[in-house]
Amino acid sequence: MQAQYPEIYTQFLASILIAILLIGFVITMLLLYQKRKLIQEKEMGTLKTAFEKELLQTRLEIQEEVLKNISMEIHDNIGQIMLLANVNISILQTMPLPAGASELIKDTKIMLSKATEDISQLSRSLNSDRITEVGVFAAIKYELDLLAQKGLFEIIITDPDDDEGKRLPKETQLLVFRMFQEICNNIIKHAKATRITLSITKKETGIDILLADNGVGFEFTPSPTGHSAYNGVGLRSLQSRINLFKGSITIQSILREGTTICIFIPFKE
Repeated sequence: MQAQYPEIYTQFLASILIAILLIGFVITMLLLYQKRKLIQEKEMGTLKTAFEKELLQTRLEIQEEVLKNISMEIHDNIGQIMLLANVNISILQTMPLPAGASELIKDTKIMLSKATEDISQLSRSLNSDRITEVGVFAAIKYELDLLAQKGLFEIIITDPDDDEGKRLPKETQLLVFRMFQEICNNIIKHAKATRITLSITKKETGIDILLADNGVGFEFTPSPTGHSAYNGVGLRSLQSRINLFKGSITIQSILREGTTICIFIPFKE
């Protein structure tokens, strides 16, 4: 056929070559399109994560500013009113009073003093400047001491080096303290615990904070990937804050035995 019809044979080979080149071109374009699509999806994912992180950071900063303002208002206004009320009661005690009024005024003065102290403690716990001034670990211990004084829980603390808390970035200190408050709120509202244990351990790569209670626990099932599956607004809030300082959190809960939460704070390189 090649000898009889050389032109046809040449055209046939040329057609095959063109078809192969065309197929190769189409395959190459498809591969390039797929690659570009994957790169764009990755970039979009990165941008979305960065945006969500920035949005959360902004929201937390606004929250801290609001809490600081509330703290100042409580300290300056309500605290002053309570102080004046206490002064007025002290003046009343010097006046002639009907029978039984003296004891009633004395009890009222005690209640006002207790309320004033509670307001002062609330103001300090809301003020972010106060938290970073004393250090996050000292602030956490102070909050636990208050719970012990109120007789709500038996508190066991493995004494940490409070200065380690001061060495952490201020943003990390505030995030950790708000996480601690969230965990304590859950213990008070839901755990029905009588004991809270705090342990803070320094490692080469970071700091472990372990907070455990002996309460009722809750059903908690890790995800198939091995990472904890967090349900509920409170637990998701913990995970969101953890992500901001690139730490980690593990939760172990056993029904009728209690819950243990471990927060790892990595040292910055």
